[in-house]
Amino acid sequence: MTDPVRSAWPASTVFSKLAVFAVIGSHVIRIGGYTAETAGTVLTVCSSFDVNYTDVGWVRILCTMTASYAAGSGDSGGPVFEQWEAGDPAIPVGIHIGRSSSPVKSWMSPLNGIDADFGWNWVFH
Repeated sequence: MTDPVRSAWPASTVFSKLAVFAVIGSHVIRIGGYTAETAGTVLTVCSSFDVNYTDVGWVRILCTMTASYAAGSGDSGGPVFEQWEAGDPAIPVGIHIGRSSSPVKSWMSPLNGIDADFGWNWVFH
């Protein structure tokens, strides 16, 4: 089976490391099933806000990171990596969970938050 991260992003390296919490201004790259790869910067690291989903109504989103990368329907669940310079290691920092279109802003669950909620020990190879 082809590794989707390496095939979509061959010039980069993904290495084993515990997930980190990106900081405001971090350069992040999201890989999704619909829009492939998009990049942006982290805008907030623990935002809580309300989202109005057409099928379920208002939902409170707690302590997520927001970033300026674009995303589309079908991108949810895609990995978000931090990478400062081209060729630097790509460090997984989150899972994409949603977006707004005006202004373009996306939000992700930070991996260390998922780890805390479930008690997992995230290690990527």
